[in-house]
Parts: sequence; C-alpha cells; structure tokens
Amino acid sequence: MLPKYYVNPFIQNGRHYNVADVHARITVNDLRLVMFKDIITAASPYDKAEDKLRILGADTRYPPIIYKKGDKYHTYDGRHRLLKLKLEGKTATVCFILKPHVFDNLEVDLIYTPCDGCAE
Repeated sequence: MLPKYYVNPFIQNGRHYNVADVHARITVNDLRLVMFKDIITAASPYDKAEDKLRILGADTRYPPIIYKKGDKYHTYDGRHRLLKLKLEGKTATVCFILKPHVFDNLEVDLIYTPCDGCAE
C-alpha cells in the first residue's frame, strides 16, 4: 500500500505532498539503471513477520523511486522492492530518479497521515 503523502527530501520544511501528485510528475525520462552499491536503503526489521511478507510480496515490476544526496542515492519509495531484489541476488535495477523540480508549484497537503503499510 502506498503512503498518502511524501516529504520533499530536497528541503527541510516538513511539508507533505500528495503521492499521486508526485507520481504524476515522474516520467520514463527519469529512469536510470543504478547499482545497489550506490543506493542507501534502510535496513529491514526482519524480526517482524509482516515486514518479511511485504518484502516477499513486493511487486518489483514497478521501479523504485530514489534521489541523489551527495554521491549516493537514497530510497524515496520502494524500499521493500529494493530489498526483495537484493534478496534475489540482483546487483542493479532500473529506478526513477527524483529531482527537485518535481516539487515545483505542487500543492502542499496540510493534513498528514503516515503510511498505512509501514508507518514511514
């Protein structure tokens, strides 16, 4: 299940943006092949059975969304997909690269609720 809101990772304002609005601005032109060694992915708490199920059930047909900070990429959306691909032994994947212009003139959502799936 997708979160309802995303934070703009390029600025420190605490504003939240509707997922559908962010996704609508990401296009096929934003796709790049990225090595996993260049992506920082939060570790998975494998002690939780539901997290294991989310990783195993992740639909890897949809590319994760990542953004660059310094010389590394960080996961914006698709952590479970990335973890599943790593478990499958993959060393790279095609990702959408999120850039700051995606948030230009986007309406800020004033009511924020965390992701229903993993409270991110």
